[in-house]
Amino acid sequence: MPPRLALRSLLLLGASTALLAQGPLTPPGAPTPQGKALAQVEPREDLNRLAGDAGATRVISVPGSYYLTGNLIGDAGKAGIRVETSHVTIDLNGFRLDGGAGGTTGVQITSGPTDVAVRNGRLLSWPTGVGAPSGTPASVNLHDLVIAGCGDGVSLASAASATATRVHVYNGAGSGIVLTGTFASVAAQCTVSHQRAAASGTAVGILAAVVSQCAVTDVHNSGGDIIGIQGQEISDCWVAFVVATGTGNAQGIAGGSVSRCRASDIYGSVAVTGIRGATVHECSAIQGGTNIAVPSDATGIAADAVANCSVRQVRGGTNAAVGISAPRVADSVVVSVTGVAPVGIGGYRLASGCTVTDLFETGGGASAGFSCPTAGETRNCQASNAGSRGIHHAASGAVRGCTVSDLSSGSGIVCDSVSNLIEDNLVTRCTNGILFPSGNSLVVRNRVTFVSGTRFSPPANAQVGPEIATPGTITNTNPWANFSF
Repeated sequence: MPPRLALRSLLLLGASTALLAQGPLTPPGAPTPQGKALAQVEPREDLNRLAGDAGATRVISVPGSYYLTGNLIGDAGKAGIRVETSHVTIDLNGFRLDGGAGGTTGVQITSGPTDVAVRNGRLLSWPTGVGAPSGTPASVNLHDLVIAGCGDGVSLASAASATATRVHVYNGAGSGIVLTGTFASVAAQCTVSHQRAAASGTAVGILAAVVSQCAVTDVHNSGGDIIGIQGQEISDCWVAFVVATGTGNAQGIAGGSVSRCRASDIYGSVAVTGIRGATVHECSAIQGGTNIAVPSDATGIAADAVANCSVRQVRGGTNAAVGISAPRVADSVVVSVTGVAPVGIGGYRLASGCTVTDLFETGGGASAGFSCPTAGETRNCQASNAGSRGIHHAASGAVRGCTVSDLSSGSGIVCDSVSNLIEDNLVTRCTNGILFPSGNSLVVRNRVTFVSGTRFSPPANAQVGPEIATPGTITNTNPWANFSF
């Protein structure tokens, strides 16, 4: 190697050795803890180590976070856990709080406490799973609980505010989840099923001010009325097989604003309603009707305003049956209503864009696809196979742009009172066409076809466009003419 190249290699080797030097590697002393203990991060107390008293197996009297380290079996005549203070979190930690033989309430919250949370576990075989029988707790939060084999699952009607999230109640002997009825209570993503109540009052699957994404199925009450879901704002819920097995009324859903919900198989012995609310939107009610033993009045949907809803198979047996009953009904469908004098859509002042098909009479009385009892309007609606009257107005009103068909023994449009506007309608394949026996009505631009009986019945003082009934080329150019054949 040339001398100059050898010198350069030695210099580079020396520089590399200097860069790699790390100093002394001997530690200055033994390692010491640098983090925090679990008790410092979240101080938690073992519930299984707490003391009890004559009324509860475990008593929480100090604010804090508590958890189970194993299943806890209650004592006869006692609550499982009693909360006497505010700011308490109970984590059941996936374990079971069991009522054993004769316990009273799984988690009991006394009067006064606020900010109480119970989560993540199972409560079994208590007369009440979570309750506040002795007072009015200010705030209770329940989530991720399974409550089985209890009387009432959750009983917090007296709470100032309460929430239940992913709480599942089943196989009980009372109501499912009952929170305060004020707007401070919310039930979300909860289920209640297989409850068998014997309450002389009203049993409820879920009661809260706001109820969303919940389901109630197979809930019965043998002692009185029953409601699947009750609240002020109810959305995206489903109820099925809500049954008053004794002498009582049954309602699938009862609320203020009800949207995107479904009620099916609602049965009772007095009166049955699939969905009842102030406003009902984008909902469906299917097969409300009679108890096997005793017939009952049946209504699919009853509200102040109904829009974009569907009702099917409303069965009143030998009693009255109505698909939808509301002052305002829009863009809704009713299919198959059975009962005495069944009505597809009734009690309205305005019905628009609706369809009614298949009414079946089981006794006396006159049925009607659309029944308007007061001054009102039926607009752009359709009735088919709708009993004895397709559209019936008992008082003054307007029938415009409607189609009535296939009433083999009925009349298409019947207006009983004076001062009606009957315009631009089609009546086809009915026994009678358009009947308006009282005067002061305006009847224009209607078509009555394939009618075997009376096509029009104008009184002397009605204003009626000329009736064109002669076959052949139409030469009459009157824009108000009515057509029939």
